[in-house]
Amino acid sequence: AKQSREEAHFRIVARALAKLHRCPMPAGRTRTVEDLLVRCHPKHPVFALGCPELAPAIEAIVERARAAERRLGRFTPTPVHGDFHLGQVHVGDGRAWLVDFDTLGFGDPASDLGNVTVFLKDKSRHDPTMRAMMEAFLDEYFAHMEPAIGTRMPLYEALTHLRRACKQF
Repeated sequence: AKQSREEAHFRIVARALAKLHRCPMPAGRTRTVEDLLVRCHPKHPVFALGCPELAPAIEAIVERARAAERRLGRFTPTPVHGDFHLGQVHVGDGRAWLVDFDTLGFGDPASDLGNVTVFLKDKSRHDPTMRAMMEAFLDEYFAHMEPAIGTRMPLYEALTHLRRACKQF
């Protein structure tokens, strides 16, 4: 899916993700913002020590993410991929196969969406056709899932940006 510029492929990918999010697996422990912060490598405090000029901004992002999680209220945890992006999906013959489930868990489905939209927005900066692909993906996803999930996506987009910054550091 990472190499595709076909709207139909993005719609197939969206349906596959929605299918995972609707999977009737018995829920385990729900991932929290703290769990997602632990996935930053190096951890965000190390990043802040290494770039002291960014420390206040890093801490502000972390504190706002924690506060946003408290404000979100209740949501129904679903199975989540945990590292969902287009490189984790193979598309062919009208079907999609999700791969690399080592971070599979239970959490807010918006966490998978936040991760993939960061990827898609980044690609659309270099390739304007990707904006339409992202819109097709989200349109198809929300045709199968509750729209309220979209209101929680910015939190997870911010955490994805922080994780990517830590990784780059």
